[in-house]
Amino acid sequence: MNVMKRFGISGIAVAAVLSAACSAPQAANPAPGAPSGGTPAQGAAPSAPKVNRLIMGVEAPSTESNQLRNIGQTTMWQIAPMYEYLIAVKPDDGSFIPGLATEWSVKPDGSAINFKLRKGVQFHKDFGEMTAKDVVFSEQDLTRDDATAGYQVQLAKQSIASVDVVNDYEVNIVIKQKNSDLLNMISQAQGGFEIMSKASFDKNGDPNMTTPPVAGTGPYQYKSRAQGQNFVFERVPYKHWSTTPDFPEFEFRWMKEASTRLAALLTGEIHMTSLPNDLQPQAITAGNKIVVGKVKALRTYVSIWCCFIKGGQYTDTSSPLHDVRVRTALSKAIDRTAMNKAFFAGKGETIWGVNFLPENHPGFNPQWKANFEKEYGYDVAAAKQLLADAGFGPNNPLKASIFSHPLAQYAGAQDVQEALTQYWRAIGVNIELSTMDQTAMQTASRECKLTNNLDVIGTSGAPLGPYGYYNSSFIGNCGGYQNAETDAIYRKLLDELDVSKHGSLFKDLGDASYKLHANIPLFWLPAEVVVSPKVIADWVWPGSISGTWTHIENIKAVK
Repeated sequence: MNVMKRFGISGIAVAAVLSAACSAPQAANPAPGAPSGGTPAQGAAPSAPKVNRLIMGVEAPSTESNQLRNIGQTTMWQIAPMYEYLIAVKPDDGSFIPGLATEWSVKPDGSAINFKLRKGVQFHKDFGEMTAKDVVFSEQDLTRDDATAGYQVQLAKQSIASVDVVNDYEVNIVIKQKNSDLLNMISQAQGGFEIMSKASFDKNGDPNMTTPPVAGTGPYQYKSRAQGQNFVFERVPYKHWSTTPDFPEFEFRWMKEASTRLAALLTGEIHMTSLPNDLQPQAITAGNKIVVGKVKALRTYVSIWCCFIKGGQYTDTSSPLHDVRVRTALSKAIDRTAMNKAFFAGKGETIWGVNFLPENHPGFNPQWKANFEKEYGYDVAAAKQLLADAGFGPNNPLKASIFSHPLAQYAGAQDVQEALTQYWRAIGVNIELSTMDQTAMQTASRECKLTNNLDVIGTSGAPLGPYGYYNSSFIGNCGGYQNAETDAIYRKLLDELDVSKHGSLFKDLGDASYKLHANIPLFWLPAEVVVSPKVIADWVWPGSISGTWTHIENIKAVK
């Protein structure tokens, strides 16, 4: 459906449409080999869940892989139910709690982080007890030369010298270079340091898309996956050290179209899904309910693909996006109030210019909010004038491209992308929607080949990680605007291990980013899932981990 018609966008005016956008669609076919989840399992006891397999319909991840080192933070959710971390995240507030390590401490001289490992934790498929050798193997696999996962791989390579075994239940992660984001990277909060079984790898070798992933320790284990279709997990057949999921099986089912996911939810083919706000009322009217993540961290904004630094120099200076007047014009062309109503039912909270710091962060500067309307606010005339000042007009239009692709973090991202093109065309920009394949995008990003592009991002990552990936030259990738001034401040943040000093450094980084228009800010969003209350009683999960869909084992069944 054309987004302009669907949401009544005419020119640059966006009107919210909250009624059902489509007539009742037909039920989608289940994935091949996957049982329908709409009826209780045969022979289920009265206390058993209503379905044997809980099915969640989601947008497909941009990258599918059974090799953890090749799955980025924003797509790690596809395989995360299998794995655990040395440091876990509390589902109701996002704070650190013991995971596969019962305790950890930084050595007084800052040379290493000591971890005491939990005893008795079993790997899936009878691969034995987790010990120090598995932590060593996991770090080595993460940092292999062929690893492509991005930020966490580069952070590990640059920050970790080695993992040294003290004994079977104790390791020291030796620090090569000080990095204040290292604990986040090691923890569940960021993803990328999943603990895998060395014995599993030694027996089965490197997995591919037709062989199982390396065994983990999570409450769910691998059952099957069909590339382009789904990923199925099953509850471990023994008493797990931390929790026993209510549902014997769980499936992520790839379903691109929101209308198809709605139809599947209404017919009971799936039991939970992410829906755009215009389709949620139809689901709610049919008796479904919305469950919201507990920690505000999900946000969406536009990353500016230009201005990449290698060896202290810009790799390309020809992009018009180098001009701060152009970046400012693109931001001021957007009516955020209308977009919020149209696509997020007014639930979005404006990002006040700095996309990595919410208002309750100690580094947040109230002046960003106070000056937002003047600096970033919707003003078509001002946007046109800024472009004219930068040398662009009817006879020499600004040319750029925005990627068109779905996001797993929230539904309706492609509608947002199309609406942005209309706002920019209204100020005279010659903007095209690029349908470049996501794998090709990632390759081009690593090679710094895309220098005049815009990309709508969805992330729940902690402040340092996403900033490092999208806006610094620290890891050598090219996924967003970079600047020597912000690079220097970011380096100070990474070097400062005393978190009590981070507030002022974050403020400095935010001040510089705000002034430079390093991104085009949009909204903080609630992490929402629509569930069938006939099947699901509740789900407590943070929604603050990049990729959003975590703590699957916490989904409670109606019995």
